[in-house]
Order: sequence, then structure tokens, then C-alpha cells
Amino acid sequence: MSLTYLSKVTGLSIASIYRKMLELLSMGFVEKVNKGQYVVTARGALLLSVAYLTGAIKINEVAFKYAIMKLKEDWELEDFSDDEVKEYISLLIKGLIRLGRKIEDFCASNLSRTALVLLPDNLRIGTKSLDQVIAETLNVPLELVRKAERVIAKALLELLPVVTLNDGCKAALLIEESAGKPVVRPVAIKCRINGYALRLNCPVLTSIMNKGNLLKIFHLYENK
Repeated sequence: MSLTYLSKVTGLSIASIYRKMLELLSMGFVEKVNKGQYVVTARGALLLSVAYLTGAIKINEVAFKYAIMKLKEDWELEDFSDDEVKEYISLLIKGLIRLGRKIEDFCASNLSRTALVLLPDNLRIGTKSLDQVIAETLNVPLELVRKAERVIAKALLELLPVVTLNDGCKAALLIEESAGKPVVRPVAIKCRINGYALRLNCPVLTSIMNKGNLLKIFHLYENK
């Protein structure tokens, strides 16, 4: 975006646009790439998306689609649909409200850190699947979490310790304590057959889980 272009489409003077850009720069919503040229950051794109979805301020659909495109680029979600990203942002809104956090103070530079607001303060899943835990934490129907399931799974695979199985499948791991002993729980996968998921429907992972001693087995994979 150039100052000249923004002046033409808004009817504001270049001086007014420049002052506004300085304000947005200081808040981290845009960044300067060349003289008089600016781009929206991931943080700014998320703010635009939230404003559109909540109706907090009037944002047209073109700007919203640009914001989604920018987030997909910065979060490396090019292979995901716009609807999946939209549903993920809707869950982020729920998470931020639950925590009493302001969207303008939220760091959106990488996907993995954004997922933290979806998780309970003391993450223990026990026998539940993580999509159930997230639904209960955000007080939303399970179906809404599953619409964003692939995006959440990718975020967790970037956030948590990961093991790569023999066939190339990857699993994000959560280590809990049960009866004084550490217990490994896979919570998200990237399966070569079924793709990203929170439901552990990977045949190789299921086979490993059925063998019982997950901690020992995953240590073997980590040491290969």
C-alpha cells in the first residue's frame, strides 16, 4: 500500500495518512517496506479479521479477504481453506474473551503461539481428546472446534514436542503425570493418510498406543 493510493481511495490528505501510518507502525499493525510503501502485519491482519467477524468496526469484505490471505501467508496455511482460518480466528476471539485479553495486545506473528489462548490454564486432558478439552474450555459446541481442527493441529505441532514415526507421520506430545509417573499423550497429528487432526486416527500411531508403554516407545523414536 502506498500513501498516494490510500490518499486517493480515502479522500484524506497524504499528511493525514502519514500520521495514521506512524500510529499503526508504533502499534505493530503495519510495517514499512520501502519509501512510502507499507504492508499489513499478521497482527494487523488478525485485528482486521476480528473487527470484521465481530462487527466492532465496519470492515468491507475485500479487506477481510486480504486479511485472511495475509494470515495464511504468514502462518504458512496456504494449503488450508479460508473457512478453516476464519473458524480458527473465531475460536481465538472466544479464547481472548475468556482470558480478558485485548486483541490489539495479542501477538499473532506466528501460528503456534496463538493456539495458547485455546487451551485451559492447567492443560490436562486425561482420557479426553483435545478437541473436547478445547470445546469445554471455550464453552463452544464441539462441531465449531472441529471446523478449525486442522489449523489447531498444525499450531500444536509447531508449539509442542514432536516425534516423527517410522512412516513419516508426526505427533505432538503432551507429558502428564499419573500416579506419580510421567505419561505421554499424543494430542495432535500430521498423518500421511489422514492429514492434520486432533483426533488420533493415524493407523501407525494407533498401533503404538495399543502397545501400552508410550513413554518408552516414544523415547525409542526420539533417539533414532
